[in-house]
Amino acid sequence: MGDTQVKPALQQASDKTGSTLYVNKYGEVLPKSDSRVIPSSGTTEMYTLDQLTNTQTSSPASAPANAVSVNGTELAMTGATLAEGTKKLEIKFKPSATATTSETLTYTLGAGDRYPEVLARNVQDALNAKLAQLGTERATVKAVETTTGGVTTLNYEVKFSGTSVEDPTTPFSTGLKTAQTDAFGGTATKVSFQIAVDGANSPQTVEYTLTKQDKNPDILARNLEIAINNKLGSLDAASARFGVRVTFDPESAKFSFASGTTGDGSSLIISEADAAATTYLGLPNKADTDLTKRQLQVLASTDEALRGKPSLAAVLTGEPMTINTTKSIAVGSGNKDFFVSVDGISGKIEVPPQTYNNMDKFAEALQTQINSMADTETGRQVSGVTVKFDPVLKRLTFTTGTNGDNSSIQITGSSDWGLANTEMQFGQTTNWIKLQQYTENGAPQYVKNGVQTEDATGLSSKTEWWPVYLDRGELSFDLTGKPVSPLTAMPFETAFLDGGKGALTMSIDFTRSTQYSSAFAVLSQSQDGAPEGDLMGLDIGVDGLVNATYSNGSQVSLGKIVLANFSSPTGLRQIGDASYLASATSGNAKIGEAGSAGFGSIRAGATERANVDLTQELVDLITAQRNF
Repeated sequence: MGDTQVKPALQQASDKTGSTLYVNKYGEVLPKSDSRVIPSSGTTEMYTLDQLTNTQTSSPASAPANAVSVNGTELAMTGATLAEGTKKLEIKFKPSATATTSETLTYTLGAGDRYPEVLARNVQDALNAKLAQLGTERATVKAVETTTGGVTTLNYEVKFSGTSVEDPTTPFSTGLKTAQTDAFGGTATKVSFQIAVDGANSPQTVEYTLTKQDKNPDILARNLEIAINNKLGSLDAASARFGVRVTFDPESAKFSFASGTTGDGSSLIISEADAAATTYLGLPNKADTDLTKRQLQVLASTDEALRGKPSLAAVLTGEPMTINTTKSIAVGSGNKDFFVSVDGISGKIEVPPQTYNNMDKFAEALQTQINSMADTETGRQVSGVTVKFDPVLKRLTFTTGTNGDNSSIQITGSSDWGLANTEMQFGQTTNWIKLQQYTENGAPQYVKNGVQTEDATGLSSKTEWWPVYLDRGELSFDLTGKPVSPLTAMPFETAFLDGGKGALTMSIDFTRSTQYSSAFAVLSQSQDGAPEGDLMGLDIGVDGLVNATYSNGSQVSLGKIVLANFSSPTGLRQIGDASYLASATSGNAKIGEAGSAGFGSIRAGATERANVDLTQELVDLITAQRNF
């Protein structure tokens, strides 16, 4: 206006329906019409749509412990270490109450058998394999801790489902306990501490017995990780309170502990560490009088995004079942076996053959068997897998307790359960966008009552959704040239006219503008009215349309020539010259357009070919010549 440039005003971004957009601390952009959006008021930080590009990967709550001395350090231990293949366990039992001789099961201890739950499961599987060969009952083995007079003793309880009994001269509990103690060093040095993750459980005491292999800090980190997760998983096998990661950084000589979940809701607290855990792991010692120095903790964040959002678990959904799921469910030899792979732990499980009252009971039994699996090499147990039955769709759904890209699950079983053609399913680590406040000349910008400002007065710390703005004067188009934003008229700043003649407030609607990826060219033009014109000529198309052309350049369609056809054109009766009349032989005339089915085309400006019967005319000519 005059010599003053009128600049576009601040404008909030909107979606394709015209609903204004808002963003939360995770960079999720949603329209105001979404029920989750609570519009802010007053002064807010300024964010623009073009700056929402800083993509981050959601991460767990993670913190390093203090540095430890590992070079040349030998862990103080007593007893022998396990050498795989050299320690074997022999178990004698009678296959039935009437049997006169005992059977012998020989089991070779593996590295993972230093964990009582793993040893119990492995011996149970070996024992049941032996019983299956004998055609007798099943057995269950369970590790049981009993405390008497302050002393905790580990025993193994073995039960048979039928009449088989153990040899009274060699009780299972004594044999298993002795073999496990001898194999793993008996009274080796232990580390003890408490851990709580994600606020889902009260602090749990983890007590780990060190082995000579643990002088390698990477091995110690792996073994600690397994011990922690097995402990947390044992609290509730169907609850995802595990997946903790333990790593060792050789440069800083520090162990790091991370929660198994990602996002701002994840948390981890380690406390009550004994002197051994302080020495070997660098954990804060419980003897310290300062509470802040007695805990290694990373708590959940709520006010600002630091670690992103929770990642997704692996979910496997079976096909619709072929059996009747409304009645009791029978499990027998043909459908009791399942092949399971969860987070890299694979094996075969068996749901106890029996009749279950309903599918929920069967799903519960299957869930229990899956969560009792363990890796025989590392001792890592499966925990947190949930099994649900959908009575409407008649299919099972399996969900891992862990989440993120490392989570995986596949369950294969009988077609009765809809699991004959399953594929491995994986979890997903979520992403989020880190907000970046808009700046001009290095100064953070704010918005107060729709006006851009550098004044942060009245800024609220309780805002959860911030308005998203376009760059001033920004126009966006899709690939077809159609405007995307803004979809409303673009406002401009108020322009004050010279000489105090007033102010101009205007907006321009750009929604009818277009953009093409080519040089400028006239694509269409229109004219309202035309001068008087004389008829210059007529043109008849092959379809019979008659067009008139005038001297002013206009063209007008005057009409169309129609054609007639007959069922038997040879039956027409000639009435003179080139005129014919319909007869009973020819049938009635059928009217149609030239070029359509059953009708010929019209050729304008051409001389009509003779329509006489050439054969008859030739005969007449020969006759006339002969008479002559």
